[in-house]
Amino acid sequence: MTAPADLAAPARRLDAPPTSPRPQHGFLLWVGIDPQDRSRQAADIIELAETLGELARELLPTAETYTALSLGGAGGTGQRPVEIDGLGDRLAHLEVVDRPREPRLTVDLGSRQVAVDGREQRLTYKEFELLAYLVAAPGRVVGRSELFASVWRSRPAEPGSRTIDVHVRRLRDKLGLHHEILTVRGAGYRYEASARVEVVEARRAG
Repeated sequence: MTAPADLAAPARRLDAPPTSPRPQHGFLLWVGIDPQDRSRQAADIIELAETLGELARELLPTAETYTALSLGGAGGTGQRPVEIDGLGDRLAHLEVVDRPREPRLTVDLGSRQVAVDGREQRLTYKEFELLAYLVAAPGRVVGRSELFASVWRSRPAEPGSRTIDVHVRRLRDKLGLHHEILTVRGAGYRYEASARVEVVEARRAG
């Protein structure tokens, strides 16, 4: 639930609020800008609000999102946007809900074992190789051509090949890595280190 707004002017509603409040957990994001820069930054702040809303809906497709945006002139009238007043009523109905604990994943590069909450998960040879390569370079975008050369040890596949995409999807589904293995459109994949994922480095001989 996002609500960037200027309390001095009527708000522009980017997406409609839910018809009735119900207990849920979420967050409120308010973005304030310097009144002197309002006209210059109007387009940027609108784009930011819309982008944040789209990102929230992409990452949490079942969640409710609500964006109230105000870019009116600063008149000091003290008028509160209707949307913000309604948002206050909705916040009063929210309940704090404990977030379910996410299963802990251990990737042991030396023993080539992967476990979720201590239970070993069976991966194919290529699935493990792909996972090991990605977790070894957290935060770096790894291109498909690099993966073909390193993991598959071959030249890039023919245009339109979905080999890597299929293996990535299997890793996400088997291990729940939907938020850790990210797709970078037009570039490849990036592994984001997570507190729930433990990577055990292989021990060096000697």
